[in-house]
Amino acid sequence: MVNIGQLDTYVAPIGAVIESFVAVVKKRTLKTMNIDKNEVEKTILIPLSFFKETKAEEYTLSHEIQPYRYNEEGEKEVLFPVEELGLPDTYKKPWGNKRHKIWVYKYEGEVIWGITSVIINDLLSKY
Repeated sequence: MVNIGQLDTYVAPIGAVIESFVAVVKKRTLKTMNIDKNEVEKTILIPLSFFKETKAEEYTLSHEIQPYRYNEEGEKEVLFPVEELGLPDTYKKPWGNKRHKIWVYKYEGEVIWGITSVIINDLLSKY
């Protein structure tokens, strides 16, 4: 294995901090690699050229802060007590509406998205 370098640190929307490293790995090496199944769902080999030549599908999601929710019985559950805290009424309803990009690649029946596609796009921007 030949180490190429480290990509940027990524902080996922769920708060996970991800440090990515890039290396050249020979196919035969994968047979002897010790892959932690608790961390890695599966391993697939995709040529880097595929990502260079294929534009990802791009989607934009919206994140809103929800100060309340309805439970299974249909009752309103207050998650953020705006009145008790003496905050303006505007915070009694959803606010924020932050935009979040999602990139999706499709390769031989596999869908590559989420943090994996963010890391791939970071790699492509550097090499």
